[in-house]
Amino acid sequence: MELNKENIINQIITNNYASTTIEYGDGKIKATLRTLPVGDQLAIEEAMGDLKDKSQLYILHKYSLLILARSLLEYNGKKFNVSTPKETYEFIETLPTVIVDILTKYRENFQTEVLKIITPGELENYFFPVSSSGEGLSSS
Repeated sequence: MELNKENIINQIITNNYASTTIEYGDGKIKATLRTLPVGDQLAIEEAMGDLKDKSQLYILHKYSLLILARSLLEYNGKKFNVSTPKETYEFIETLPTVIVDILTKYRENFQTEVLKIITPGELENYFFPVSSSGEGLSSS
């Protein structure tokens, strides 16, 4: 997955998340996925606290579904509101397992690539670019 570094940094700074659109199966599946802001990640972790008596496999699948429910912005033209992840979750539950697995894998790959881009050094270079003389510009 090749991402445009400047576009990703702009999205993170502007939206508090980055998004990407993927196509799979010769365009039969088109989805827009996003990274998660901290608040969404915390909400997922809180929801997972109620699953102590469930099997490890169930917990793993539930965690993946909860992340996808907060990451899926659009699926084949159907748009989802990130502020109502329950509706997205209910939609995801109707999809075949293999499709959910594909979407989850794409989201994980996207998240990994974004984390490679969004480093403290990259953000510093973004906000304080190196001048033509080779000296970094500073905020002071």
